[in-house]
Amino acid sequence: MKIGLLTLPLRMNIGGALQAYALQSVIRKLGHEVLLIDRAENKSRDFINFVKELIKTILNRKSPITEIGYFVQKNIVPRTALIDGDSKLEKLNRQHFDAFVVGSDQIWREKYCRSIKKNFFLDFVKDNWVKRISYAASFGVDEWEYDEKMTKELATLLQKFNAVSVREDSGVVLCRQHLNVQAVQLIDPTLLLSPKDYAPLMNSDSSAENSELLAYMLDYNESKEVLCSLVGNKLSLVTSLLNPGDSQIPVSRWLQSFANARFIVTDSFHGSIFSILFKKPFLVVGNNERGMARFSSLLKMFGLENRLLLNTNELPMELLTDAIDWEKVNALLDTKREEAISFLINSLK
Repeated sequence: MKIGLLTLPLRMNIGGALQAYALQSVIRKLGHEVLLIDRAENKSRDFINFVKELIKTILNRKSPITEIGYFVQKNIVPRTALIDGDSKLEKLNRQHFDAFVVGSDQIWREKYCRSIKKNFFLDFVKDNWVKRISYAASFGVDEWEYDEKMTKELATLLQKFNAVSVREDSGVVLCRQHLNVQAVQLIDPTLLLSPKDYAPLMNSDSSAENSELLAYMLDYNESKEVLCSLVGNKLSLVTSLLNPGDSQIPVSRWLQSFANARFIVTDSFHGSIFSILFKKPFLVVGNNERGMARFSSLLKMFGLENRLLLNTNELPMELLTDAIDWEKVNALLDTKREEAISFLINSLK
């Protein structure tokens, strides 16, 4: 089958790029032709915003491409040219796709999608015979964020889908209560691949943090700095901060840093995922602004809820020394992978 894969705009963050890479890779392994739809926010027609975008474009011409951009160019292929308008997106109907898959990441979180929110419910697909599927789509939060008018529109669109899966258990509830759709919960695409699958992307990057304690924080502040210092002192480990705000961190270095670490402290969802994938003892600092439901759902799935800290001032010291039962975690992960692959195989028949 010829499949169009639509996710959040690329080049925004490493986790987003890696989940797109993983899902495209898995669908291709199943024998399908996959084209990643490189969607961006629509260009504004407002004059002031137009001028701002023009200035940004001119400045970007003088700037080197980011490391995430390099990763996307090299590894997320094939993909469309950048689509920054509805008319460009609708032209995809002429390419005779057999199916469209939306996911994963927070594609159904209102504030992250703005002008293109309905695209992630496939409003642009015209032919009724084309299959519509969501893979591990995320609302990010466990409360409903859409107004009544938009809710009705999204419900109409989602009810046309052939198969609906979400990433969080709360997403199953939101789909049922607000969109009148039955959804199943599936794991994030990055978990469909094993550490061996990621090894070619790492290439033993010599610049990777060879850290004893890896601190990967999206919203680093004084309280999190104190927490990392406390953990490092208690475990007698040297702390290394991996700065997510640096767009020049190679994805290979990011992955290798997780693989090299002895202990990880993070407030990142995908930081949590790769801690689990690489079987590293870890702590997760709850991140309300970025969506707490993602963390609680992920950790509950693997029986690791105690790894979530809601208050950096309250650290159960036993978490630093208690061993994680990785045999149990990996058995659960194997089961979840089988469920996800079966969903994709059956949905794409």
